[in-house]
Amino acid sequence: MLKLISDRGGFTGVVAYTPFMAQQGEATVDDVVALLDHTISVAGEENVGIGTDFTQGHGVGFFEYLRSDKGRGRALSAPMANRPPNPKGLDGMRDYPNLIAAMDRAGWTDARIERVAGENWLRFLGEVWRG
Repeated sequence: MLKLISDRGGFTGVVAYTPFMAQQGEATVDDVVALLDHTISVAGEENVGIGTDFTQGHGVGFFEYLRSDKGRGRALSAPMANRPPNPKGLDGMRDYPNLIAAMDRAGWTDARIERVAGENWLRFLGEVWRG
């Protein structure tokens, strides 16, 4: 699906939502970078950015809605007792410096960091808005 999206001119914002990650509630900021690396390997570096889907302040009800079928409202997963944790070291936008540091630790070039951290979004949105 990622390749199809990028092949057709689309863009993928990678979200650090632990229920979507292999490590689940034990995920760290380094795991987010690994997820970004995987997405880049499939979709291409120019087609990937940080998904800014942070949900601070939302309770369990919000996450139950996210995990439901929007057409019929049926639950797609087991009920939750608590809101899912954010990855360790990336609890919100204020922790983006930790994400950039993890990218650097992973050996990313400055150019890749700059692209994924924002330049790709600016280019993509500029193309879409210009038509």
